[in-house]
Order: sequence, then structure tokens, then C-alpha cells
Amino acid sequence: QLLKDGEKDLGDFSAEISRLQSRILFLERKRGRLEARLKEYASLISPIRRLPDDILSVLFEQYCIDSEQQFPTLGPFKLSAVCSHWRSIVLSNPSIWSRITFRFYK
Repeated sequence: QLLKDGEKDLGDFSAEISRLQSRILFLERKRGRLEARLKEYASLISPIRRLPDDILSVLFEQYCIDSEQQFPTLGPFKLSAVCSHWRSIVLSNPSIWSRITFRFYK
């Protein structure tokens, strides 16, 4: 009887562990979704989102000028990869694109 009781308890423990592991997995996924949503919300209230497009455009131009020495031609591409809003600002500013130079090597 003692052996049967022990085996039953062992089975019960295994079942409970399995149930809890499933619950942990469920909660970890739920937490991940919440973290992503909170990150998105935080970005929505970021101070840079309150800047008008013309100010952002001036800042982007200056960034491209400043980064020209170190990374010629990369500035506009880096900025346009941040988000769709920044991309539209960068693409609509011809002075940013007029500074791109190409070097050809033999």
C-alpha cells in the first residue's frame, strides 16, 4: 500500500509540475506581449514625437552633415530606417540627399 501511495503521489506531482510549466509558459508569453505594448506606449509619449516635422528635418540635416566625416552617405539611410514617420521626413528633404557622395574604386 505504501508503494502504491508513493507512486500515486509521484504521478500527481508530475501532473502538477506539467500543469504549472504550461501555466508558466502561458504567463511568460502574456508578459512578453505586455512588455511589447508598454514599449510601444512609451515611444508614443516620447518627447521627440512632439517636435514638428520641420524641426526634425533641420535636425536630420545637421546629423547628416555631422556624420559625413565618419560615415559618408550613411546618415540618410540610418535616419530613414528608424520609423516610417522619420523615413517620410528624410525622403521629403532634398537637401539631405544632395550631400550623398559615391566613391568608386578600381
